[in-house]
Amino acid sequence: MIQNITKGITTAALAVLIGLSAAACDDEGNPNPTGGTAGSGGNGGSGGDGGSGGSGGSSQGEQYVDAVCGKLFECCNAADLVARVGNSGIVDYAGCRVLYRTFWEGGYEPMMAEAEAAGRAEFDDAAFAACLDAMEAQPCGEFATGGSVGCDNFIIGKVDTGSACTQSFECTSKKCEVASGAAMGTCVDPAPAAEGAACDDDDDCAEGLYCEITGTDVCAKKKADSEACTNNAQCVNNACVADANGMKTCATICQGGGPGPGDIDAALESVGGTVVQAMCRRSFECCTEQELDASLFDNKAECGLLYGAFLGVRLVEIHNDLVEGRVSVDAEKLVACVQTFDMLTCEESAGNGFTCTDAIKGLVADGQSCTDSGQCTSTFCNVPAGAPMGTCATPPGAGAPCTDECAETFYCSAGTCASQKMVGATCNVNNECLEGDCVADGMGVKTCTLVCDGI
Repeated sequence: MIQNITKGITTAALAVLIGLSAAACDDEGNPNPTGGTAGSGGNGGSGGDGGSGGSGGSSQGEQYVDAVCGKLFECCNAADLVARVGNSGIVDYAGCRVLYRTFWEGGYEPMMAEAEAAGRAEFDDAAFAACLDAMEAQPCGEFATGGSVGCDNFIIGKVDTGSACTQSFECTSKKCEVASGAAMGTCVDPAPAAEGAACDDDDDCAEGLYCEITGTDVCAKKKADSEACTNNAQCVNNACVADANGMKTCATICQGGGPGPGDIDAALESVGGTVVQAMCRRSFECCTEQELDASLFDNKAECGLLYGAFLGVRLVEIHNDLVEGRVSVDAEKLVACVQTFDMLTCEESAGNGFTCTDAIKGLVADGQSCTDSGQCTSTFCNVPAGAPMGTCATPPGAGAPCTDECAETFYCSAGTCASQKMVGATCNVNNECLEGDCVADGMGVKTCTLVCDGI
């Protein structure tokens, strides 16, 4: 139901992740509850309706989502929400909490803990509480265009310019330059680039400017409302909105009139962080250096942010299906499933993703419409190539025609379902393998191989 995250990252999903990651941190990579700029794939929202940091007993993640999602649903009406969080799948307050809590507890908390343990940063609880209180009191007009006062101060960087770092929040200068493929970088203290000066990213540019990505990337003045844009970072009001024809222009959104907080999905919002932390912990405990080289991250921090955003989006999809009556979720079985997953050894977890089929079940009968196989009682949604929806059906087995998916233990080979291959058999792509991945040896010969098994 939640599928193999390590194998399931698509280009489209990565576009969403880039937007969500930028929305959940400021231009320097620091956690930013009020959102701000985001990539072209839509961004996460902002703010909080009553989450002050010191409320008794609640976790940091709960406090964070109280603030972020509360303010978002206070200030943004239905149309604003589509513009602000459309590609994340969020349609209600509970879904917002599911995504941001998974992202915070799976990505930022472990990253912060690692930085503190290494003496590179310190989390200021009082400043965190003040940040959330400031968001609660902030007028929607201010919230829509910028961060809350003090929300860039609750992480104190300890690394001086010229010393080693992994994230910008660790630096006293708030800028860590990390070479592509490197696990560590160096704190630098660059002067913000002026309009017309060369840049690599938006954070290279001075306030009021963004990095215009063209043949020669230069800092350019942010655009006013009604000007054409491609992403939120280009706009003064941090909102690049598409019309009915798909044309994007800068706009002013989230000025008030939101629906306010609603019910929460306690089961789904509470499990994501544990799953992400387990996945990243095992990646670095169980995978060889060569196996890690094939991943999409260079260190545990990147792992947490990537999986936190990706799993958060997937959990939002499951939450939406639950609300629409397409799936059922057994909260007790879900917690037990997550606890079991968290304790798996390298050997037990090798070649297997995170699934909880006993806890999350599809309710859509064969012959009814679907968008995802997890919605179906038969566990198979037959979606024609290029179509937005399909039909629940019995998954095709041995020798049956197929376009993508087959029944368990089979894969789609040249339009026909064939048996998946055992470890050691030759292969071309991962889904040919019953276990493990399709891995090339030093001579380029590919075989089904167990990866990240601790060996």
